[in-house]
Amino acid sequence: MKQNEAHLRALSEAAFEAIFISEEGICLGQNLAAEKHFGYTLNEALGRSGLEWIAPESRALVKQHMLGGYCEPYEVLALRKDGSTFPAEIRGRAMPYQDRMVRVTALRDITDRRDAEQRLQRSNTLLHAVIDQAPFAITLGEGTKEDWSLTLANREAQRITGALVEQQRKIHFVHGGLVDREVRTWNMLHADGSAIEVQDTPLVRAMEEQRVTRNKEMIIRRADGLETVVLANASPIYGDDGSHIAAIFTYPDITEHKRTEETIRTLSQAMEQSPVSVVITGLDGVIEYTNRGFERSSGYTTEEMRGQHTRLLGSGHTAPELYQELWATIASGKSWQGEFQNRRKDGSLFWEYAHISPIFDSQGRIRHYLAVKEDITLRKVQEEKILHQAHYDSLTGLPNRFLALDRLSQIVRGAQREDHQAAVLFLDLDDFKKVNDTLGHEVGDQVIEEAARRVRWVIREEDTVGRLGGDEFIVLLSHLHEKRDAQRVAEKILAAFRTVFSLNDREILLTTSIGISIYPENGDTAKILLRNADTAMYYSKAVGGNAANFYTDAMNLDVSRRVELEEQMHTALENDEFYLLFQPIVNIYTQGIVGAEALLRWNNPKLGQVEPTEFIEIAERTGRIVQIGEFVLRQAVQQARRWRDRNEQGFRVAVNVSPMQFKEGDFLPMVEAILKEYALPGSFLEIEVTENVLLSEKINSVEILNGLRDMGIAISMDDFGTGYSSLSYLRHYHFDTLKIDRSFVRDITTDPDDRELVVATISMARSLGLKVIAEGVETAEQLAILQTEKCDFAQGYYFSKPISGLALERFFLR
Repeated sequence: MKQNEAHLRALSEAAFEAIFISEEGICLGQNLAAEKHFGYTLNEALGRSGLEWIAPESRALVKQHMLGGYCEPYEVLALRKDGSTFPAEIRGRAMPYQDRMVRVTALRDITDRRDAEQRLQRSNTLLHAVIDQAPFAITLGEGTKEDWSLTLANREAQRITGALVEQQRKIHFVHGGLVDREVRTWNMLHADGSAIEVQDTPLVRAMEEQRVTRNKEMIIRRADGLETVVLANASPIYGDDGSHIAAIFTYPDITEHKRTEETIRTLSQAMEQSPVSVVITGLDGVIEYTNRGFERSSGYTTEEMRGQHTRLLGSGHTAPELYQELWATIASGKSWQGEFQNRRKDGSLFWEYAHISPIFDSQGRIRHYLAVKEDITLRKVQEEKILHQAHYDSLTGLPNRFLALDRLSQIVRGAQREDHQAAVLFLDLDDFKKVNDTLGHEVGDQVIEEAARRVRWVIREEDTVGRLGGDEFIVLLSHLHEKRDAQRVAEKILAAFRTVFSLNDREILLTTSIGISIYPENGDTAKILLRNADTAMYYSKAVGGNAANFYTDAMNLDVSRRVELEEQMHTALENDEFYLLFQPIVNIYTQGIVGAEALLRWNNPKLGQVEPTEFIEIAERTGRIVQIGEFVLRQAVQQARRWRDRNEQGFRVAVNVSPMQFKEGDFLPMVEAILKEYALPGSFLEIEVTENVLLSEKINSVEILNGLRDMGIAISMDDFGTGYSSLSYLRHYHFDTLKIDRSFVRDITTDPDDRELVVATISMARSLGLKVIAEGVETAEQLAILQTEKCDFAQGYYFSKPISGLALERFFLR
């Protein structure tokens, strides 16, 4: 017993731990370490309850452990004499001492250990926080290669796999096999989409085969089908003794990177394959990149242009101000767009539409400039063509009405500013309608082209010739010193038309009528000047054409007259305002009447008696001549029927037919129907046609003339000698009669040329078996010459003026 006591004392004094000996909780002794730790001397400690060395919150736990014999170490909060506390580890046991049972309690100050544990715990917490906040997934496997489990999966790993860390920690491998395959809910795939077997996954290989995996691109497919592209890295982990204890698997999500990479690849391919030109330059304008579109449009390769300034493409035709505006705009961080004319490698010029923008870095600083340019050369050509078509006549190349009137407005404004005169010449070709009707529009177009050339030849370079449409032209003269200057230009134009138009195998003599208005005398606006020049032109036509006249206020009356004639003609037929007169046709030898020519007259209640020279041209131009012509034919046949009933001799009525009537498809049926209606044989009717009918390519003249002949109707060529080429047509058509125009008969007694022409015509007609009628016989001298030259028939005032059918019947048909 004493030996145990001695040993206990020696141990307690030498121990580093505080040792207390107590009986029923009352202190019987303590060692020096207890005095040092708690501050109580031995005398102060004796007799005290052992719980005084324990903080109140730990006393219940101590009481519980004091009841038994031996107790395993446990932690409490110890209480010093000064009231301070510290963490301590306590253990104790009951043992015999001096013939009684005492309790020996050892208490160790574990402040340093607790601090170390807390530091370790804080470090672990920080480490786990760092691992959880890592931008890439981390998974840890711990154990041996024969038996290991997943022990860590950070948040990114949980997101990518779709499995929480608790679920992942259930993944357990034994001898290379997955214990529960259903626990692993995600799959790993190669980059091409094929499956990776579990034993071939990077972490399993690092754990079981100690194999390192570096930057392996793979796909993780979650249970919900979401796929993430990752870059796998796996490495084994070794302990201090070199033994293999774990493996770490890191796999950053590169899905967005792959998308960006694919986008960049797509954009790169798009830029290379784009039909537009793409250029990237530095801030100094030096080229760093060009695409294939640039090579196609400019002819320069990327290698040739890299390091070159963009000014290499300059054509020299772009204004410096445009470049200054461009650089100022993009340097301020804004985009610029506009057109350039640049020069290709081969020296040719081309147009580009460019959109140039600054490229910013992450700090918002301009680093480069991007130019996207489209070759618009073809579009510019087309625009110019469209613009030309919008402003120029397609046939002659002259300014059209729109451009000509715009230039006239500019000339008027200039004349107002500079106080000088200007002139408008309005031209219209005389009888051009006959050219179209008889020779066709193709020949008509050739005439228009030649007329345009002739007018251009005689005017100054600074003046304008325009085509208003059809056969109408306009000449604009600026900076005139006097009115006479415009007259001289008009005379030159008239002279230019005195030469025949040679068109293929045809020769045509065509004149023009010109009207002139002067600024400011005849108007101070383009509209008024054009209108007045047009009025003057109509006056020139009215006096016979092939003339030029200045506008006067009196001319407006003539224009008003024409407008009123057109208005009244609309209802003239319905109101029975038209009627016929007849001029006898006389046998030149017997002076007996063999027939009569039906002549149309118009008596209007408002206008009075209207001359045929006024209304026939209007009737033809408006198309009313077709209905009026049918009226004339019907009235003439009706009168011929009456005369036939009164006079058993053959008495033929001649009717003039317009080319427009021949164009109507029902002309022959209409003639046949009228003859049938009045039961008149065709031999009592004669149709007079001008050579315009024969020349027209739109009229089947042979068919119509043969149809008339089949009905027994005689055919006469009227106004012989006034057309283009009458002699050639007489050989191709079967005429009965040839009528010599009054213009040749009028001067037969005074003009040797006219007499020679009449003699030649009569001789030619006889050789062709034709009868000849001379029009406009007014004197006995004219009649005597015609009789000498053996002309067949005549008509004119010498015999009778045109008279009514009743008067002719009364005086001549008895």
